[in-house]
Amino acid sequence: MQRIPKKAYTTEFKEFAVKRVTDGESISKVVKELGLGDQTLRN
Repeated sequence: MQRIPKKAYTTEFKEFAVKRVTDGESISKVVKELGLGDQTLRN
């Protein structure tokens, strides 16, 4: 069984995603637009 490699996100990308949520956008909207898993953003 092959492992799926983990994606590496830049610090800037992480800050951008978190800022969008803290500015009032829903997590589900942000993860859809950025192609993330919702748990990834919650972590």
